[in-house]
Amino acid sequence: MPESASAVGWVGDKAVTGRDLERHIAQLAATAAGRRLGLGAAGPPGAVRPELRAWATQNLLATGLLEAEAQRLGVADPWDLEHWLRRLQATGEIATAEPAEAEVRAAYDANSIRYHLPEARLARHVLVADEATASALAARAQTPADVGRAAASCSLDTGSRAGGGTLGWVERGQLVGPVEDALFALPAGGVSGPVRSVFGWHVLAVEQVRTDGRRPYEECRDEIAGELARGRLLSEWERWWRARLAGSVRALDPEAHPLVPGLPGSHHRH
Repeated sequence: MPESASAVGWVGDKAVTGRDLERHIAQLAATAAGRRLGLGAAGPPGAVRPELRAWATQNLLATGLLEAEAQRLGVADPWDLEHWLRRLQATGEIATAEPAEAEVRAAYDANSIRYHLPEARLARHVLVADEATASALAARAQTPADVGRAAASCSLDTGSRAGGGTLGWVERGQLVGPVEDALFALPAGGVSGPVRSVFGWHVLAVEQVRTDGRRPYEECRDEIAGELARGRLLSEWERWWRARLAGSVRALDPEAHPLVPGLPGSHHRH
């Protein structure tokens, strides 16, 4: 039997031949990954280094299995991880339990830095061109709502004017020095006198104060539970894929048996 027609491996009971591999190497040679690895032109069978030939064989066998499984399960796009997850769950080939409350709580406690909330102010301002105008506005503005109305009518800050001068939640380091210093000196409900910056003159107001601390567990719980469930689902997907590779793929050269190359959603796709 000619070498090009002999099997280099099998996906299920379908033989993958040397001719299939040469075509695949030629295709890989035209990709960025193939060029990085130095495949170059496919050339005759002996032209490709053994380790690259093994890699190409892994890639070909894994791709063959992926396409066969996609057809079996009705996965519309074999390279879309979300399609796989939906079909595998629908067919019952993978299943995961929801994370327990104790597991969610432990993840919250173990990631205090991630859920840290720095000190912040929910703020508004009105920006004008001169100190006299700012002083007059500050004298009339008794509440943050007063500052919001003034901003909507005359602020030079067009970005915040339509929202009544709202700056949203402001943390330290986000505003120019004098404005930030004045803002963080105000209590909730407070209004500042004129503050000068490179942009002009500001009248500032603080609607709410958030002290340095951590997001409450109740606020984070669903986010954490979703992340844990997603991680568990992806682990099940990888376990399923490895089992399919072990049970359905054979390579003539043991070094060419795929492990996880070609896994949708992973960095192993070539």
